[in-house]
Amino acid sequence: MSRLKTQSPLAAGLVAAVVALTGCGSSDESVDAALDGEVTVENCGTEITFPSPATAIYANDSQILLNLLALDADDHITAISGIRDSRVHQLRGMYGTERIDELPFKSEESFNLESIQAQRPDVVMAGHGWGFSVEKHITPERLNDDFGIPAYIVTPTCLPGSVDTMSPWDEAYTDLSNIGSIVGHDDIAAAKIEELRQRREEMESAPRGEEAPTVMYITAVSNEGVSSAGKPHLFTSIIEVAGARNALDGVDEKSPKMSWESVTAANPDFIVLTDTGDGAGAFDAKLALLTENPATRSLDAITQGRVLNLPTDMGRSGALMMDTAEHMRKALEKEQLLPQSGIEPRMDLSELE
Repeated sequence: MSRLKTQSPLAAGLVAAVVALTGCGSSDESVDAALDGEVTVENCGTEITFPSPATAIYANDSQILLNLLALDADDHITAISGIRDSRVHQLRGMYGTERIDELPFKSEESFNLESIQAQRPDVVMAGHGWGFSVEKHITPERLNDDFGIPAYIVTPTCLPGSVDTMSPWDEAYTDLSNIGSIVGHDDIAAAKIEELRQRREEMESAPRGEEAPTVMYITAVSNEGVSSAGKPHLFTSIIEVAGARNALDGVDEKSPKMSWESVTAANPDFIVLTDTGDGAGAFDAKLALLTENPATRSLDAITQGRVLNLPTDMGRSGALMMDTAEHMRKALEKEQLLPQSGIEPRMDLSELE
């Protein structure tokens, strides 16, 4: 485990001001007082010190944003990038228009160094491949070393070998706990984690069928086939907690591209499609391809309408995993693929219909 300590520009400026005002004789005591508002968390195998509460977070992509929303940290965000307008529209349906429209969305594209510097954040939060990029020279190390800005990496994107393998649930709990400490909402984080654990236990105790129904999670559909979720994918954990089985649990690749023939051979009882809101990623566009293709149009899941439409952000690691599981469980019960449990989804998606 390595350790990284950095001062944000805001903290550095505060220290300089304290030293200038108090003089050399008492500078050590004053500097210590100025730095009291810090917290050190372990992130991807490295202990990193952040200002706490961070009050000017630059968040890239929804995986970070969803955790901040779960922690009631809206007012701690200074900029958001990497979320397309169609997905922002979906977020309005999930969290309410007023709340989402008050957030500081800056760009549909991921941030770059210029936009980060322009916003003057005290913390940057993103993921490897979700904002942080070696090719684009935007890495947590560079932000710290060259700009004095501490950066948080969303746990599912930790580089291989940097951290011990965790379950998707533990990844979600880790991010909620760490980000909660950074924004000074440890109590909210602890309560949210406990709530998720209890909801998970309730669902795992719900009645199961003699044979678990199979579910295929599809993120993209093209003329060549589909992109789906194999056994290592976090959606496998969501499917299993709901009482079903991943139709591709024999595939060791995380996000395999499956031919049409492979989809037919898997013959899932139920299909979950993510909806990006527009273009080829929209639910209707994906369903049309599945319905029209000769290889899949006769699947029972297609002919009987056993297809669930979920916003794409409900397929991410983090605070919404149990909301996703609850909506899937309810849909499986509706299709009589699982016994009635009495479990009701807590997140209302009716505004998206």
